[in-house]
Amino acid sequence: MPFPQHVPEAVPSNDTVERLNELIAHHRASLEVCDAAAPRLDDIVERGEVREMVTDHLRHLDQLARCVETLGGHPTRIKADLPLDRSDVVDLVVDERLLTAILVDEEAMAQVYGNVVDGLHASDRVERTVDRGLELIDKHRHWLRDELQASA
Repeated sequence: MPFPQHVPEAVPSNDTVERLNELIAHHRASLEVCDAAAPRLDDIVERGEVREMVTDHLRHLDQLARCVETLGGHPTRIKADLPLDRSDVVDLVVDERLLTAILVDEEAMAQVYGNVVDGLHASDRVERTVDRGLELIDKHRHWLRDELQASA
């Protein structure tokens, strides 16, 4: 009886690493906006929720970076261009405007996730990590919409 031949694991395409790095870059940018907005919020509950978003983005950024490293790539250190950035947020003083600014960026993140998910060909672990990221973004978007609707 012949020995079974060793079949090497599929080498991930550069496209998979690039797609994950695109998500990392967007998380970096969104993290920066949330971090700038949180201390400017007057409402303590809203401030706590936005700080939790910062933690969510940091945690997921780390998970994505580990996936990139597992695939033999290097996590990007750049941040993406989102509709609004830190400089747009530092001049805002009304809670609704700050939350709206965060929502605009979270909406852009959801669109990026949708584009990445559509063409992603990766291991189950990587796909689960990306799916969890989209779930986080959806959670953020729903909370932001609810808060903005409640304050209207």
